[in-house]
Amino acid sequence: GALSRAAGIAPLVSLVTNGLEVQKGRAARALWKLTLRDQGNQAAIVRAGAIVPLMSLARSGGQLQKGLATGALCNLAFNADDRVVVIQDAIVSPLVRCARECTAMQKEHSRAALEVLANKLDYQIAIARVSSMEM
Repeated sequence: GALSRAAGIAPLVSLVTNGLEVQKGRAARALWKLTLRDQGNQAAIVRAGAIVPLMSLARSGGQLQKGLATGALCNLAFNADDRVVVIQDAIVSPLVRCARECTAMQKEHSRAALEVLANKLDYQIAIARVSSMEM
């Protein structure tokens, strides 16, 4: 249930933030797997405060860490209820940057997340603004 999800997710978020490099990668992989097709897990991950740590890892982690964090963020963007949280946490800028500069897999995940977010006018405006600022 939701309580067991929260109990298991919080330590993973902590490891993404404060763990050793190998722990960050393993925690990011676990969060990515938990975001696959499970809106309950997605909501629990957002509530546990994972957006900002995943964004940080997507920007500054190793290649594998970046890919896993970007994949998790992409999956979170597909949950309509969490889109507001994702956009409020300034995910658009790192996603736009990654869509241009990251590995092929990371570019694919970033573009997929941006496409989902772009379904709403507010997000279209934010994406256009960030895209024009970064050119």
